[in-house]
Amino acid sequence: MSADHINKINALFQCLKRFGYITCNITASDLIEKSDLDLFQKISYPGHSLNHLLPPKRVSHNLHERGHIFDLPHFNTALHKNSYLIWVLYQYI
Repeated sequence: MSADHINKINALFQCLKRFGYITCNITASDLIEKSDLDLFQKISYPGHSLNHLLPPKRVSHNLHERGHIFDLPHFNTALHKNSYLIWVLYQYI
């Protein structure tokens, strides 16, 4: 999304709050981040149809560590680097 689209969506949310249709402050970036995290969590379940696309799990995953349990893959091309699965793995480490 372009910055112009994000600003228009944020302006819409501000108008909705001003007129009393919503009570909390919502931004487009908050919605996008929540949607990304929700999708990643769903993909992480072993029964999900996209789970096989994720890299193998880390061998030494400590339960007290933050982030996900997957090894971070190495990438050679910009196309691979910009794919959703690679992006989300590096986003939520």
